[in-house]
Amino acid sequence: MELATRFGLQLEETTVGDLLIPTFVSNTSDTIYDVDIVMTILEQFMLQGPPTIPPRIKRDFVRRRKSRSAEIIDLEFQESRRSSSASHSSKLKVAKLVDGYLQKISREEKYLPLSKFISIAEAIPDFSRLDHDDLYRTIDIYLKVN
Repeated sequence: MELATRFGLQLEETTVGDLLIPTFVSNTSDTIYDVDIVMTILEQFMLQGPPTIPPRIKRDFVRRRKSRSAEIIDLEFQESRRSSSASHSSKLKVAKLVDGYLQKISREEKYLPLSKFISIAEAIPDFSRLDHDDLYRTIDIYLKVN
């Protein structure tokens, strides 16, 4: 998990080839790509956030200065900021990377489950794609192969 977190921190600097992580199946000589770990890495990228004050210290500080309702609002704000803190340009790069990854594995993975394909495609927020042309191309490739 730590490795996936570190990979997620640098996801915008990777290539499609970096994401092609093989998993070997014992009953066949085929190489299957590990899409689960890529999904974990993608989730880690989306969770990136600025360093925050540890909860115990922050809670003590907040109680001295704010009411309970203000504390709840502040914690909700911090959580929303953390989930959207990766820069917009980083998310644009990662969206293009993910679409390229899906195109590549759609061509090579004959048995890629639709649920995994959809999960990876939907992990990218809509605002991270300037247009959906690459995604449409990816879906077309998946449908032709599968």
